[in-house]
Amino acid sequence: MADDTPVVAAIAPLNLNTAGQLRQAEGAESSLLPLVWSSTEAEVLSVERLAVNPDPTVLLADYQPGGSALTLAARVTGPAESAFPDGPPESLLESLGEAADDLAANHLGRSSEALDIIAVADSDLLYDASYIAVSQGTPVPLAGNGDFVVNALESLAGVPPLGSLRGRDLRERPFTVIEGLRREAELAFRQRELALIRQIEAAQQEIGEIEERRDGGVILTPAQREAMAELRDQQRVARRELREVQRGLRADLDRLVRQVQLLNILAMPLLVALVGILVILVRRRRALGGAARQRELG
Repeated sequence: MADDTPVVAAIAPLNLNTAGQLRQAEGAESSLLPLVWSSTEAEVLSVERLAVNPDPTVLLADYQPGGSALTLAARVTGPAESAFPDGPPESLLESLGEAADDLAANHLGRSSEALDIIAVADSDLLYDASYIAVSQGTPVPLAGNGDFVVNALESLAGVPPLGSLRGRDLRERPFTVIEGLRREAELAFRQRELALIRQIEAAQQEIGEIEERRDGGVILTPAQREAMAELRDQQRVARRELREVQRGLRADLDRLVRQVQLLNILAMPLLVALVGILVILVRRRRALGGAARQRELG
């Protein structure tokens, strides 16, 4: 986020579920100031791939980094041209009757004042589950979505910025190290999982094709029965291995989380114990040195 812009400078990170990207149109006279953007690892997906029951495993396997940051939220300022520079559409004027003359007379082909717009490429920005959890009946913010909207409204309304007072009391802090390790482990298993899923689907497709080629539509030939039996065996083996892979993924992730949490729990006591031992050793050394000097003087 733009740390030099009051709208987003002091707020917590945002949660965007299905973000799009904002780009400046070629030849536009207005300016686009990015407020929030992705890393260079982001990938642009077509809406068609996400429209109907997208398979996360397939999306993950086909993922390719885009190599450039994508603007997710921006402030647009400057003049704007009308989509109808020659006047309102004739169909609209005909439907308005007597009011059409006033509309045509007051039509603007270009904005009379400069625009000042904050646009966010995500319709779920204020969806409760994106940034709010409920703890003992009390809403608890998990991300800065609400603070961002309030800051944006204040900025657009000309209210002195109060953003530096917001977003500092989020009660849930993600374990970034655990999440990073979790993603690495998941990637390693997902590749094998996807291969097994595709193997099962291919076997199912072959079985369907054999059933469609039945001789006479009722009885299978010996060769077809043998092929179907072999395919069903392959399916059973693949499904069993898929279950083992999925169980292994969950077990590895659970073990990984336990190890990191155990390290977090033990790190501070071990550090305190180590410092205490060092202090004791230093004091004992000083005491022995002092005793030796007294014997020499005596």
